[in-house]
Amino acid sequence: MTVEARRLRRQSPYPEGVNNPVVELPMFPLSTVVFPGAELPLHVFEERYRRLVGDVLDGNREFGTVLITAGSEVGGGDRRSEIGTLVRIEMAAPFDDGRWLLASKGIERIRVVEWLDDAPYPKAMVERTPSISLSPGSEVLGRAAAAVRRLRMLLSELDSGPCGRIDLDLGDDPTMASWMACAVAPIAQLDGQALLELTDPVARLTALIGMCCDRIKDVEMLLAADGS
Repeated sequence: MTVEARRLRRQSPYPEGVNNPVVELPMFPLSTVVFPGAELPLHVFEERYRRLVGDVLDGNREFGTVLITAGSEVGGGDRRSEIGTLVRIEMAAPFDDGRWLLASKGIERIRVVEWLDDAPYPKAMVERTPSISLSPGSEVLGRAAAAVRRLRMLLSELDSGPCGRIDLDLGDDPTMASWMACAVAPIAQLDGQALLELTDPVARLTALIGMCCDRIKDVEMLLAADGS
């Protein structure tokens, strides 16, 4: 984790004075950060999460996810982040052997208030922690998008970055675009978690710019060394 990420994680992840209802939610901890608005494809094969999917599809199709900071997705015994994301299943395809292929999408941030019993699958008491809205025309969004594009382009020159288009389609809604810029940025998972925990989109995008600029410097040095 970068120094910037450690600093950001010490900040409050949700607005003061917000009193959201606490509800029980099925939870699917993952080794990746899921941002609101981001697509989340899942191949579900572990028995406990097969049961989770069945129950969720019989209900409102929503579950929560948080980043696993230590341990594994399979078998339990992991250490989990407090701030995560509410996810909604958009499409579900079952296999004959009980596995599932899911197309799901991040909806909104959540905070885990209390973890419940992991049997038959993880559950937690959570509250929604929505982001502050980003004003239309915010210049920091354009700077963040430019930094992400630059980093993706440089990584593609190293043959170690994302393939496909460098141009980014972040959508028309500024607040969701602030999340999507984070989702498509090639940064470390713990850095992504630090961004997820920021309620203020200006602070989030400013931090993202710093993270991208740090990586850009490193990649430019590697490219210069390869060309010398």
